[in-house]
Amino acid sequence: MKQDIRELCPSLRTSTIEGALRKSVASGELKREGAGKNTCYYRLK
Repeated sequence: MKQDIRELCPSLRTSTIEGALRKSVASGELKREGAGKNTCYYRLK
């Protein structure tokens, strides 16, 4: 079951979440697939 991170942590701003995801993708911890609302992130480690 997928859940939107904004539902789990409503106090976080979207820009904060996106910045953290970009850092994880750059460091090789996550893989990003798709675009827009169809974007999915997969853990690599």
